[in-house]
Amino acid sequence: MIKNRHSHLATHHLIGHLVLSDLLYVTQSLITLIIIFYLPDVNENWSFSLRDTTCKLGIFVWIICYSTSVGTLTVMSIERYRTIIHPTLPKLFGKKLRLVLLLVWVVSILLASPSISLAGADRYNKYDCILDNQGPKYLIRAYATILNLMDYVIPLSIMLYCYTKIVIKLRKTALVTSRLKKSLTDGDRHVQRVIKMLVFVTVSFIITALPWTLGISLIAYSPFNNTETLITHDETLSIVSQVAQVLSLSSPLYDPIMYIIANQNFRRDLCQWHSEQKSPIIHIRAS
Repeated sequence: MIKNRHSHLATHHLIGHLVLSDLLYVTQSLITLIIIFYLPDVNENWSFSLRDTTCKLGIFVWIICYSTSVGTLTVMSIERYRTIIHPTLPKLFGKKLRLVLLLVWVVSILLASPSISLAGADRYNKYDCILDNQGPKYLIRAYATILNLMDYVIPLSIMLYCYTKIVIKLRKTALVTSRLKKSLTDGDRHVQRVIKMLVFVTVSFIITALPWTLGISLIAYSPFNNTETLITHDETLSIVSQVAQVLSLSSPLYDPIMYIIANQNFRRDLCQWHSEQKSPIIHIRAS
């Protein structure tokens, strides 16, 4: 995207921003897992307060990265909606796009801030990072509700509305084109490929985020006093919790895979970049 001018579009910048937030998400997850799971085995004097601080920071950064990814997906759907449904509106690019992305980060940080006081290590299971059910129950429930609304319900509603309108518009265009017995232009095909790719990414978000969203609600609104009792109370809940964690941790892998599969330009640019990286080596050997 940096080297090719034709990639300097709002959608490509947003996808690059999405990849960046996913990389940060994966990096902090790995660091937190290593600190929480590996270091206590190496050092038996690992204190609970240190584990608790690590959990607070880990959950804080996790919510920031996750909310940023969700916010970027939402902005992408709005950008595509404006471009296709209202093409006469000003383009979301340059300074406007940077301000929107900055706003996404600010909102994500604000959403994550309460976790500093509400999250921590589970006293019943020292390796679990949880929303602290020992605190005021109404605060946990209010925070979980806000997270679910801001990170799932509202973004999902916006994405579904935008992409539904876009699909309807593209279908009407395809019908008119077929009736006139005209072939689609390269620009029309490119728009359809981009929309398919974004819809795939949105569907993966719906599938991977739903179990985690339900899990947060289950913990916040459960009648149990601690997460350990909640998870071990029912074997089904334990399995659901593990599946939700796996889906959440693996979600950053889906976005680039979907992008590679659905975006022909990206595959072409990737092959071109790979050939350019190999050509200097071949040239040196030939000399």
